[in-house]
Amino acid sequence: DNLGDWSSDVCSSDLLSESNQISREFDGKEEKLRTEELDYFANLDFHSVAAEQVLKSLDTSEKLGLDATTAAASLERDGRNTLPKVRDQYWRKIFWYIFGGFCSILWFGVIVFFLCWQPLSSPPSIPNLALAILVIIVIFLQASFSAFQDWSTKRVMNSILDLLPAEAMVIRDGQAKKMPTTELVVGDIVQISIGNKVPADLRLLSTSGDIRFDRSILTGEPDEIEGAVKDRKSTRLNSSHPG
Repeated sequence: DNLGDWSSDVCSSDLLSESNQISREFDGKEEKLRTEELDYFANLDFHSVAAEQVLKSLDTSEKLGLDATTAAASLERDGRNTLPKVRDQYWRKIFWYIFGGFCSILWFGVIVFFLCWQPLSSPPSIPNLALAILVIIVIFLQASFSAFQDWSTKRVMNSILDLLPAEAMVIRDGQAKKMPTTELVVGDIVQISIGNKVPADLRLLSTSGDIRFDRSILTGEPDEIEGAVKDRKSTRLNSSHPG
């Protein structure tokens, strides 16, 4: 039996001054929210405390699991157990492929070569024009390479998402039932067997024997990680509790 510990887990000088103040306040709120999120994940201790304490803090039972009403309320509050999908803004990506990073320096060189071609040269210098065209070709080759890297990375991420299981065996109201992994909530008791894919971050409560997790796709380590009910490691990534 395992305990899922998360699911799915924002012009006058007076006007200009007020606008700058609002902008600073907004940036400050974003930074504060980001810091709070990092602190939240850094302070998670489900992997290091006793199983009984975890069950008590999440108001659940190893034998009975959550009741349907509590699970529905958690699902409504926290959302589905899925990774957020960000809508791609292709026009912005193309702009940064061509004009961002090192390409911005190359564009400066293109401008200099064009100025040296004409009007600074009389008659127009053909070698400078050739160099400008050559640098433009390099820019587009660099942009194409960056786009290919992003496409490859996105394809790998999509392949990882495809490995997530569609269903999981969950104990609700004292009964084991199959349900979509997207409906898992904090405090759910999940049963996994040999060969099953882990549907969320889990904290082991009990095992029937030797249990190992294959994390090679996430960490690159070829060896399987041994799972254990009792764990004293300081961080969740090093812990043998979560799957």
